[in-house]
Amino acid sequence: MDNLYAEIVKMSTVLQGIAGDILTIKHTTSELKNTVEEIQEKMEEAEGRIQQLEDTTECLMSNREHDEKKMDAMWNRMQVLETHSKRHNVRLVGFKETFETNGTMES
Repeated sequence: MDNLYAEIVKMSTVLQGIAGDILTIKHTTSELKNTVEEIQEKMEEAEGRIQQLEDTTECLMSNREHDEKKMDAMWNRMQVLETHSKRHNVRLVGFKETFETNGTMES
């Protein structure tokens, strides 16, 4: 009987140790769960920010293409204006030049 009582006490001690280990495991599991949830929240926030940056970049690229087309058109207009501004002098070929006394030219 004493042997049986000693075995029961021994089993009780082992069970209390196991119960303590189980509490430690539950606590650690709870901490890990909280950490994973925090990481998931941060990942979702990061994904949102990345998506926002991608949208902004896409918009900027679209605007850049539009601005480049506009700049090319303005450059072409400037070239036309510059070349036309050089053509306003008229030259008459085949007329003899003589100046009168009043400063006008006679042909």
